[in-house]
Amino acid sequence: MRQVAWSAYDDASESFFQTYESLRFSTTHRSFLRFLPAPGARCLDVGAGSGRDASALAARGYQVTAVEPSRGLRALAMAKHRQVNIRWIDDALPNLDKVKTLGGAYDFVLLSAVWMHIEPKERLPSLQTLKQLLVPHGSIALTLRIGDAPPNRPMYPINVDEFIAQATSVGLKAVYQSRKSVDSLKREKVRWIKLVLQSQTEPPRLATVEPSNGAPLASRTE
Repeated sequence: MRQVAWSAYDDASESFFQTYESLRFSTTHRSFLRFLPAPGARCLDVGAGSGRDASALAARGYQVTAVEPSRGLRALAMAKHRQVNIRWIDDALPNLDKVKTLGGAYDFVLLSAVWMHIEPKERLPSLQTLKQLLVPHGSIALTLRIGDAPPNRPMYPINVDEFIAQATSVGLKAVYQSRKSVDSLKREKVRWIKLVLQSQTEPPRLATVEPSNGAPLASRTE
């Protein structure tokens, strides 16, 4: 993940910080709540931004490692979210080398509004890294941005079917896929799809999708 991908966040840290803090974890990630592990588990927040999600996870009793490569955002997040069970790391995909040096694996991994910043050539290595850092029964939750990129922030298109195929190739299975949803910040041309991945070597805890009528399906993803 090139430094230019987060330089815009350094340039306007305060603005992005305020925007992200205006949203609530329990609302933005409502569909992920059922996949959270038992309190005391280890969580990894990749691209932690303002620290909103890391703080919410810490408040639920998890041991949280928050990864944020933007120096400006990370400083603001650390100043506001001071829970002792959050460890802040300056690191980035595809390798997360600093996270790996901490040792151990994680029960829940969150990537909120991150994947569009990963260059296509780095996406498969990134998935391999995430699989390596996941405990066998753990979950990886992602929000995938569908829409045009703003001119000041490098983003790359996301093909959901291609993403799922790459995840499958490294031993991860999509056990939850949402329908396309509107943007929480009311940007007209931005939509989001939420996905949860689990190891293919373990029986999935949940295998559901939310089709347009809201009825769950257990046998496919839309």
